[in-house]
Amino acid sequence: MPQPLNDYEKLQKRYSTLDEALYYLKYLFNGSFINEHNELILIPETNLYIRLEDCKTKFHLFAKLLEWCSRDSCFSLPYSMMKFNELYWKQNRKALNSFFDQNWSHKDISLIYETLGCHVNPTLTKQFIASGFDLTLLERSKQSCRI
Repeated sequence: MPQPLNDYEKLQKRYSTLDEALYYLKYLFNGSFINEHNELILIPETNLYIRLEDCKTKFHLFAKLLEWCSRDSCFSLPYSMMKFNELYWKQNRKALNSFFDQNWSHKDISLIYETLGCHVNPTLTKQFIASGFDLTLLERSKQSCRI
């Protein structure tokens, strides 16, 4: 009997190509585009983007999104009024949840940012993705850093 697919394996099947994954991302982030510098500009107003020059696989794309977009789903303050920042976080979290087919809360995205954000631990990012987005992996990593 075959093992059930984890969430990463399901994503691999959901997006058959890198271009298909990029197309869906551009759909989720209305107004997004790829510029002449090969950057995927997700939100022009706040300059949320990822560089695509070294993004050769879907795995790389998943890693870049977690490392470079999680902050804008929980902590960034592009607006002077907090209610607009909270709405911004919610919209970004909704798009990431839809892309990754997850239901991450503000607390979950905060954990992702705190442990993976800004490419701080690429090895842990790879492990997190390969695990099927097992948040306990990040929680354990965060706990071990406190000791």
